[in-house]
Amino acid sequence: MHRHPDKPTELYIDEVGVSPAFQRQGIARKMLDAMFALGREHGCEELGWAPNLTICPPARFISARP
Repeated sequence: MHRHPDKPTELYIDEVGVSPAFQRQGIARKMLDAMFALGREHGCEELGWAPNLTICPPARFISARP
């Protein structure tokens, strides 16, 4: 979480991935949902995230979902 004196608090997620053997089971979605809930609990008003599409190509599907 980034707390700025002159901006809304931001939840920043960087390089989250799931091992290939466990991909396509909804694990990343569950992890992100838990992180989003934590951000809401701490008053985050903005989200920044940087999936590593080279390491985890399925992240493009998560990025496209609301």
